[in-house]
Amino acid sequence: MKNKNWLFLILFLLLTLIKVQSEAAVKAINEPLQVGVGQAVIQIPEGFLPAQGFTGMHDDLYVKTILLNNGRNKIAIVSIDLTSLGNIDGLKDVVQKITGVKPENIFIYAAHNFSSPHMFGGDGDEKTAMFSLAIDKAIEASAKTAFVSMQFAKIGYGTGISNVNINRDILTADGWWHGGDASGYSDKELGVMKIDDLSGKALAIFMNYSVQSSILDESVSNKGECVISADLAGAATNYVEEKYKNEGTIAFFGVGSAGDQSPIFMANRYTIDNNGAAVRKDIHDDGYVLLDLLGERLGTDTIKVAENITDKQSDVDLTVIHDSVICQSQKMPEHQKATDMRPVKQYVYQDNGEIKVPIDIMKVGNIAIVGIQPELASKIGANIKKKSPIKNTMVLTMVNGAAKYMADKNSYDKFTYEARNSQYAKGSAERVEDKILSMLETLK
Repeated sequence: MKNKNWLFLILFLLLTLIKVQSEAAVKAINEPLQVGVGQAVIQIPEGFLPAQGFTGMHDDLYVKTILLNNGRNKIAIVSIDLTSLGNIDGLKDVVQKITGVKPENIFIYAAHNFSSPHMFGGDGDEKTAMFSLAIDKAIEASAKTAFVSMQFAKIGYGTGISNVNINRDILTADGWWHGGDASGYSDKELGVMKIDDLSGKALAIFMNYSVQSSILDESVSNKGECVISADLAGAATNYVEEKYKNEGTIAFFGVGSAGDQSPIFMANRYTIDNNGAAVRKDIHDDGYVLLDLLGERLGTDTIKVAENITDKQSDVDLTVIHDSVICQSQKMPEHQKATDMRPVKQYVYQDNGEIKVPIDIMKVGNIAIVGIQPELASKIGANIKKKSPIKNTMVLTMVNGAAKYMADKNSYDKFTYEARNSQYAKGSAERVEDKILSMLETLK
């Protein structure tokens, strides 16, 4: 019996020694974190407008890039001020050629501002090519700036609250539709990642919040123009950058789980008339005031969180993992635009086999960044953050592609717009939630 106890003790000591040596080896290989940040305007080509209903410009669209290198691994995060993205492999190729970051270590996402062209939309092949080239040039310029500006840095994370979103599902006389329901669920948590140089100057401030950037969605000006804008994402990041202009800080907006979340105020919004029907009303140029005010509110809340981040790391692990989960699919409706669809009291979901949902997760020190293509419901994203074994967890949607809505179970029973306008069947969001939590557990 004594011999067995001694054997167990020796085995335990050996395993402990191996673990300590392994951890020490990893730390010895890691170099101090280096970070580069860059941004570039997407130059709308002359002759591109009018296109996709847009006839003018309100503010610039940007591509923004963060590069991180710890000597063992290099990763990149690229934000593009567009509604959605296509040709992800081609965009990643541009980033890789400039930075050397492997495609599997690149997160490229749309800020999901509704008041901007789609990646490959337009009024013909010529305009498609023009716009695509403009985006490639902006990605290249942003990546180059980030690459040449690499320097030693430290990174921290904090959370706060921002009251900028509202649940957009409202019950009308004809069924559930778009609007604003303050009693509906909204995740108000604002996650902020702050990257400083070694002197304490802010290089980048990254905000993660569950709201669609759609204040100006389909709104027209007093002159009848529909203008291109980075919308709430642009207004909030511009506000942060203005406050840090002496430091040259670049601010990022990462859209969270916002499938059922609108800005609390919109220029062209739905209201309920005396008969209980949804009616849309546009305040035209006054919408620009809302844009500035909500951008200021989200930007102010972001700065407040950023200034209170004290725990910052310079020795960080950089890891990216990839996996997928199989979900049940359903047929998409014939009309996918909100203007073509209407609220309903009954709807028959049609089975369409199975569908694979890719999931990508970056670990940056003590921060986990979950990346997924579909627009998750706010409650699902909040559940992931709450249950995550990694305390500092962000959930980003529209990452490495766009896949429209992935609503929670209750939405399917209500026949909401998100549930009907989805290729994912009931229960998919909850299945994805479980898979993400399992992947996070492997990174813990």
